[in-house]
Amino acid sequence: MKKLLYWTPRVLSILYCLFIMLFSFDVFEENTSFINLMIGFIMHNIPVIVMIIITVFAWKRDLVGAIGFTLVGIFFFVLTGSLMMIESGVFNPSVFIVSVPAWIIAFLYGINWFKYKPL
Repeated sequence: MKKLLYWTPRVLSILYCLFIMLFSFDVFEENTSFINLMIGFIMHNIPVIVMIIITVFAWKRDLVGAIGFTLVGIFFFVLTGSLMMIESGVFNPSVFIVSVPAWIIAFLYGINWFKYKPL
């Protein structure tokens, strides 16, 4: 059980980074230069880079993962929620598709930290 609790948030955080990275491929639909495409691709992947950094630091310190992915979830909730509110004028529940997985990962890191924290 200890190994499952240890590996689950780490594997899920890697999969979540890959999931969020999928959204950055919409840059390649534009008819612009290669330099502008790469700049757009890197800019779209800034949240993924931040999440990879959080995952690296959380690998040995579960509390970092719990706090970091909680903040990532809040960031995505506010960012996507506000963008959808600007576009449609109403709250769209699909904002939870992006933010809830981050909160689940944070919860798993938090359980792991609380149960197996160093004394």
